[in-house]
Amino acid sequence: MWSNLAAPEAGGIPSTIVVTATIDVGVPENAPLVNKVDIVAPNEPTDAATLSNNHSEATVVTLGPPILRVTLRPASQITAPPGTQFAYIVDYINSGQTDAADVTITTVLPQGLTLVSEDSTAGGWDGKTTGTITWNIGTIPANSSGEIVIVAQVSNSAVVDTVLPVSTTASSSNTPSVTQSNTVKVGLLKIFLPRVGK
Repeated sequence: MWSNLAAPEAGGIPSTIVVTATIDVGVPENAPLVNKVDIVAPNEPTDAATLSNNHSEATVVTLGPPILRVTLRPASQITAPPGTQFAYIVDYINSGQTDAADVTITTVLPQGLTLVSEDSTAGGWDGKTTGTITWNIGTIPANSSGEIVIVAQVSNSAVVDTVLPVSTTASSSNTPSVTQSNTVKVGLLKIFLPRVGK
């Protein structure tokens, strides 16, 4: 409540009070919060017509938090022979009602796999090709998504039937991290020989 305010100038010239408020932790999403304000003056007429504009309301609806999700395509195990390349896609999305801030996407390639190329809709690749590789995505607006296309190569010395784990994590400064994993199986290199007739 504000009291003993300077009287506004005559002639309908407005005065302003700026209020900054913080929504309490624990208030559910999509909750309507009604803000009310009234003004009274001791020398103001008390008839209904005069008092009808002395009250105002404004409703603020709370937004839910950001919700990060990450998926890998294909979702099933990838098979690739030694020395060959394969591609997979990292899909990330913020399905929440609030922007996800300071988002990074991190992929871990184990020994035996090397990144050959990448194509990210948001950029931000750190330039690494082995081990932990990071993309600094930045802000993902609410209900927005992106993808990273990764081409990797299996080492020539990889042992057939070895299963190599690949994991990808999406992290943000204002929502929990999420991780998705897949595996790459080192397969046999198939060689097709031409048929020789008699």
